[in-house]
Formats: sequence, C-alpha cells, structure tokens
Amino acid sequence: MQLINAALINAALVAFIFVCIIFPHLIKHRAQFYIGVALALGTILLNAVTWGYFFYVLIAIVQVATILIFILAAGGLSARDLAGEFTNAYEVIRRGEDKPIVVPIGKQKESPIDRAADEGKVVYEATPEEIRKAQEHASAPATPPAPPSPPADDKPIPLS
Repeated sequence: MQLINAALINAALVAFIFVCIIFPHLIKHRAQFYIGVALALGTILLNAVTWGYFFYVLIAIVQVATILIFILAAGGLSARDLAGEFTNAYEVIRRGEDKPIVVPIGKQKESPIDRAADEGKVVYEATPEEIRKAQEHASAPATPPAPPSPPADDKPIPLS
C-alpha cells in the first residue's frame, strides 16, 4: 500500500515537471525547479530499493521536500517567505481573521445602548479646509525665537 501511495505521488510530481516543461513561464526560480527535479528522480530511484520501513520513511521525506521545493519554484518565494506565510496562516486559523470594524456615518445611533456607550466621548468634526490648514501648520518649519532684548541700562559691567 505504501508503495502504491509513493508511486501516485511520484506520478503527480513527474506530471508537474512535464507541465512546467510545456509552460516554462510557470517557474519563477529555475534553480529551485531543477533541485525539485533531482529530488523527484531520487524518489524514483529510492522506490527501486524498498527493503523496509526506513526507505518508506526516506521516500516520504524526499517527496515532501520535493513538493515544498516546487511550491517555492513556482511561487517565486524563498524558504523564509514560505515560513512566514505558514506562520500567518497558522495565526489566522488560531485567532480568526481580523474583521474590519464598521463605524456608522451619521449623528444618530441606532439603539439607546449605542448612544449610552458614546456619552462622555469628545468628537471633533473638521471640514477638509480645516484639515488642510492643520496639515500645513504641522509641516511648516518652526520660526526661531526672537533674540533677547538688551538691558535698559547700558552701563558697562565692571571687570574687577
């Protein structure tokens, strides 16, 4: 049974190789693709020497590595990018997707609970012109302070 599963996976890998030969624009990184081809050929050779469970496990590991290499080659990713994608997918599965918060536009709230929650909050409203002026004021360079004025009595300071 394990030999049949390995043969089916090898058939899929070899089919992918032939599809990529027919449509070379699918491959973004050629070096990774050729490493995947070498690994696929290695699994075919390992299938010839199936003496025990060690080789079944070795074939499975090489097949998994081949699939990952083909994903990298076709997706144009590095191993670090793929690891980041898996981490992001794990976080989304664990926590759920971040859903956008919809804030109603308008002054009236739909329910008394919403109105009670907003009491005591300060809301500022500004026109686009006021926003533009505030941005210009914030981006304008600060004016240097005026130099201090000389003292009213112009007596010289005694040195001794």
